[in-house]
Amino acid sequence: MVSRAGGSLLLLFGALSLLFAAPAAAYGERVFDANPTLSGQTFPVFVTEQVAQSFMAAESFLLLNVSLHLQNLPPQGDALNVTLQPDAGGSPGGTVLAWAEEAASGSGWRDFPMTPALTLAAGTTYWIVATNGEPSGDGYEWTHADADVVAGEAKRDTGSGWTSAGTDMSYLLYGLGIEPDVTLGLSVDRSFADPGQTVNYTVYLNNTGQGVPRGAWLNFTFPAGLVYVSDTASSIGGVTSGTSSWSFPSLGNGAHAFLVVAQVHSPPTSYLNATARLDHTNRAGAPRPTQIVEASVRSTQVVVTPPAAGVWNNPLVLALLVAAVVAPIAYWTWRSRRPAIEEVFVIHRAGLLLCHLSRSLKGSEDVDRDALGGMLTVVQAFVKDSFRYGADRDLNKMEFGSYKILIERGRYVYLAVASSKDMGDKSAKLRSIVEEIERKYGAVLGNFRGRMEEITGIRDIVQQLVGRT
Repeated sequence: MVSRAGGSLLLLFGALSLLFAAPAAAYGERVFDANPTLSGQTFPVFVTEQVAQSFMAAESFLLLNVSLHLQNLPPQGDALNVTLQPDAGGSPGGTVLAWAEEAASGSGWRDFPMTPALTLAAGTTYWIVATNGEPSGDGYEWTHADADVVAGEAKRDTGSGWTSAGTDMSYLLYGLGIEPDVTLGLSVDRSFADPGQTVNYTVYLNNTGQGVPRGAWLNFTFPAGLVYVSDTASSIGGVTSGTSSWSFPSLGNGAHAFLVVAQVHSPPTSYLNATARLDHTNRAGAPRPTQIVEASVRSTQVVVTPPAAGVWNNPLVLALLVAAVVAPIAYWTWRSRRPAIEEVFVIHRAGLLLCHLSRSLKGSEDVDRDALGGMLTVVQAFVKDSFRYGADRDLNKMEFGSYKILIERGRYVYLAVASSKDMGDKSAKLRSIVEEIERKYGAVLGNFRGRMEEITGIRDIVQQLVGRT
């Protein structure tokens, strides 16, 4: 029996980095083979009886995790050993290709992360083999379907060799596709903008495959009324190949995002459609389908038409005009002295930026976009590592340059808000926003595949935070 080696994790936590010394978790992991059928009936797994289930890989993939439906019989301190073995004449071959050993307490679906992660070849038969060294009545029970429901078969070895079990065991195989699979997304932080204001686009490049494209190129096209200002593509390895064009030589597995900022130079009431186009290849350099996405902003400006000349002699009209001008100025002056939320980030547990709203981006000189991109990188790193290692925190506070950042965690998302002023205690408000997001979009976020159009309503939920105290 193979046993898992112990180890220690060194946590490197800093206000500016918030990075952990550990390998990145797989992004885009999905089920490649499965028998989810549960009959409620089981086969025992103990010192003199082992159980196995075969399957044929329909396509090549990187196997990361085997999940079995089990019951650990009390006492429950013992571990179940799960190995992946090749086929030898219709039975497990005995050679261990990958393995896991976990003390799976209770009953239900239990995960066994495989060591090493193994690339399975399409059309090849493999066996999942479960063994346990405890005596009868103190081992495990593996649920079966009580029927032949998948192409593979189950076998049992009770001491005299492998014999057919007459049914299929319940199992799930998770992994990554071998080839890179990059999807493109685009969002913008506002729907309306006055001429002279800036708009902040977020570009999403999500690689749910194991491999790295030999080439990946993104071109961002602005209409005549929008002018490029800056970007943070270098934060994810982007290399500028022209204004609003980048190449990405190392777009590995994971969720990647960067900011593109443009200024509105269009007359009022113009619709401005910015377009992002992604071209990328597989590992060998063969082209994948081109992807094109679009985000729209409307340039709008309120124009007040002065009254006719004769009306200026009316004191009531003058008083109303003065009130109309002075009152808003007084209000916004009062507002500017109160602590306000300036940046809002909603980030998926995998580190993917789902939504960003900004109160700061009013003009090209108003905010340091390198600092903004750095802040986004820091928060994304914190989110991925916190979810990965199960950090139990309700509200996190940190500083990044002149910004103070508050972070509230949900089951699927993090909500991060930032301000250059002290925001006070916002935990209750932020928690209510996170709860609303997950109440409305939890089903999508729990198995999120990067399709931003499924969660566009998140922007409306968090809009109430921008500029609020």
